[in-house]
Amino acid sequence: MGIVFDRAGLASIATYSRGYPPAVRFALDEVRARGIAQVVANQRAIVNFSAELFLRQLKETSSINATMETILRVLSAFSPLPLSVIADYCGVSGAEASENIDHLLDLAFVLPDGLHLRISEPLRDAAYRAFDGLTIDSARVADLLDAYLRAEPDDDARLNLGQTIFRASLLSGSGSESRFAVGFASDLIQVATQSYHDQDYDLAIRYGASALAARPDNVDVRRYVAQALIRRERFQEAETHIDALVGLGELKEAFYVRGFAARRKREYRDAIEAYEKSLAYGRGGVAIHRELASSYFELGDMPKAEHHIRQAEERSPHNRYVVDLRCTIALRLGDLETAGRTLAILERVDPSGFADHRRSTFEQARGAPEAALAFAESANRKIAHPTFEVMANLANCEIEAGKSTSAMSTLTDIQQKFGGANHDAQTGLRCKYEIRFGSVQAAEGLWNTLRNPGTPVHTGLRLSILNRKAAEAGLSTREEAERQELIAKQSIAELERNERMLGSVLSRSE
Repeated sequence: MGIVFDRAGLASIATYSRGYPPAVRFALDEVRARGIAQVVANQRAIVNFSAELFLRQLKETSSINATMETILRVLSAFSPLPLSVIADYCGVSGAEASENIDHLLDLAFVLPDGLHLRISEPLRDAAYRAFDGLTIDSARVADLLDAYLRAEPDDDARLNLGQTIFRASLLSGSGSESRFAVGFASDLIQVATQSYHDQDYDLAIRYGASALAARPDNVDVRRYVAQALIRRERFQEAETHIDALVGLGELKEAFYVRGFAARRKREYRDAIEAYEKSLAYGRGGVAIHRELASSYFELGDMPKAEHHIRQAEERSPHNRYVVDLRCTIALRLGDLETAGRTLAILERVDPSGFADHRRSTFEQARGAPEAALAFAESANRKIAHPTFEVMANLANCEIEAGKSTSAMSTLTDIQQKFGGANHDAQTGLRCKYEIRFGSVQAAEGLWNTLRNPGTPVHTGLRLSILNRKAAEAGLSTREEAERQELIAKQSIAELERNERMLGSVLSRSE
């Protein structure tokens, strides 16, 4: 079918696609499906063209093989690179690497950069998202580049490759020992930013501090360092960076981070107040509307939560964090029909393995513990850097499925990886473990240390403790009154459902 454009429509599509072939094809497909008027009228959604969906489609149709995927991964993290380094990293011959790269050149995924190769800029972030962060052996990249420069000391891109060695060494945590390594403040900034997105918050804090020593007015790094500190529950240290943002006049960022800290502390009214101020000072984008939606939901204000979800969806209709928030809210409300529909969308837009995690929580909500455990295990295998939410759900599924040994192993792994962060979630899971497999006295002791025992999941835990005490030794008059009070506030089925979903209903931004 031919497509007829008027001058304004053609100019609009051309501006959007910027001559990038996959974007042109995507825009034309959208025009065929929806009509040019609708596409032009809703450019905000079109500008958020999800290149990672295109990558996923290629993977599913075997248009790119495992070697091509590895090439895209390493070039997304470190571009440009010499062909020989790419081949050695992939463990293939130069001829095989060249053949695979020819296909990626035809797709405009990879472009020549002098004598070397780089990923096409529109795909750099998309590949990062499509592969859920980049599982890259940074130390190996640094070693291969060092060996390459030893053999090719007159390479014209020696300075660029030296910077890559420097960044790769920092990301590996080893520091650089190569005589070719060259580091600038910009490299520290890039490493700090990438470490935050990789959820290596300790590394983000470490190199972010070095970057800020060189560039104290860099707003993005200061925000990432503050948020990394907040995720580690080092709130007082984060406050110094918030104050610095205020001093720089960056009020929209200062209030955003303050809202982020309040939400992480579950102080939702304070979070909303700060986020609304951030909006008033000009912060836009998907993230702040997603955060506001989550906060309003926690306070039970569904109209405002829905308003901000819609705002986020208008800006990025395929944003997997927004889609996941919709699914999470539906699960917490017990609306399995809506959760199932949203989950189907999430499985299309998120190729990372996280959709398996959310499918696990859906199966848990349906009361299918074995299926829930299978999907939880799959998510932990597929995701390069499993988040707290993913690992917490695995532990919960193991408890629900009666796997006491593996559950304790996972709980230990969580504690070692995340330390004291997410205190109530970790404590609640250990409390549930003791209820199922251990001592009710130990469970009650753990429950008493919860900082916020009034949440639905924790009241469900409390009912389980009281039920087990009743079965074993009977309840005191006070305890029986407490038990009846809990049942009066929520049905037994709802309390048991909340307890069953412990660790499975955390939002993705936790």
